[in-house]
Amino acid sequence: MLSINDHPDIREVFKDFNQKEVSLLYTVGKKRPVEANELIYSNYDFKEKKDLSLFPNA
Repeated sequence: MLSINDHPDIREVFKDFNQKEVSLLYTVGKKRPVEANELIYSNYDFKEKKDLSLFPNA
């Protein structure tokens, strides 16, 4: 799984992976929050229900 800033070049590089676009507020290094889009890429289908916890048997 990869989370990266939304940019046309990034979309082209990762076009063969599953993609999900999310809106968020950037706050680091800013005087006030800035709206932005982030792309999340993975090698699995986001629609599949998966246990993504770090310790699934805990």
